[in-house]
Amino acid sequence: GSQNAMSMLLNELRPVAIVFVGLHDLDDIDPRDSTLLQLMNEAFKTLSRITHACNGAVRDMLFDDKGCVFISVFGAHSHEVNPCFDATVSAMRMESALKDLKLKRFSLGVSFGECFCGEVGPSMRSDYVVMGPEVNLA
Repeated sequence: GSQNAMSMLLNELRPVAIVFVGLHDLDDIDPRDSTLLQLMNEAFKTLSRITHACNGAVRDMLFDDKGCVFISVFGAHSHEVNPCFDATVSAMRMESALKDLKLKRFSLGVSFGECFCGEVGPSMRSDYVVMGPEVNLA
């Protein structure tokens, strides 16, 4: 009842900024290579800290057939004053941090636009999503 009504109020189109990081040095990681696994973990922890310090939220940390990917979103969880500024500062800090970790092959993308932000799925297994062309554009 009231829980569903509250969730519906939080589902909306919002102006958000997305930061996408492709960690290409880690694309073909061997799960038996503990050194690379530690580097991947350190990269994800570092990128998460930067995201949170810049008022963002971690959307995904993935390792799949597309490689090693980190996605953060700015403005989805609150009506921030300037999610574009926060995302841009975050991306610049991420670039510096990845170089400090000695990663040589990575890509960074930043996009901005109106996206659907909210919960989808049944109440027992719902997920907070940010969907829109801007997510894929970054």
